[in-house]
Amino acid sequence: MYSIFAYENQPELWVEAARNIEKRYGIDKALGYVIGEKLYNLLLMHNTSLIKLQKIEEQRKRSDYESHRKVQSVFGDYEIDLDQEYQRLKRVVDETNQAKQEMVKRILAAFDLSQIDDYFHSNPRLGSSGHILSEEQQRYWWKMGIEEHTLEDEIRDALLFGELQRLFFKET
Repeated sequence: MYSIFAYENQPELWVEAARNIEKRYGIDKALGYVIGEKLYNLLLMHNTSLIKLQKIEEQRKRSDYESHRKVQSVFGDYEIDLDQEYQRLKRVVDETNQAKQEMVKRILAAFDLSQIDDYFHSNPRLGSSGHILSEEQQRYWWKMGIEEHTLEDEIRDALLFGELQRLFFKET
């Protein structure tokens, strides 16, 4: 069903893990894990793949388009077939769209809507460290370069936060 995950039932496993986190650490940590980290990362993957897909579509319209490209990176030179990458990205976009719908359905089945609403109103930090670090600890991580943090990250996260809310509350 999903080739983007290590396990076929990954959304189910994440929600189950969130229920276990709730029992041990409380609802905020549980929703921080399943919404603020896992669903957030899924949306990030979806949106990033959409942007890359659109860039390839623009390149494909050019008269000088060549699907095979040599790419230089810090890890060395390699060749990429943009037509194959285009097909891969289309699959990722489709799968992440399907997976985010499944995640929302499973989260709504596992948690009360009022708990989810309270979570969003608590202005949570997003990402893998957002629900495990205090604000002070996260600022320290940014200062020390342990985790990158830019104005672009803040803008992206604000937009993704709104998108996360709309998945649960259509009128938001």
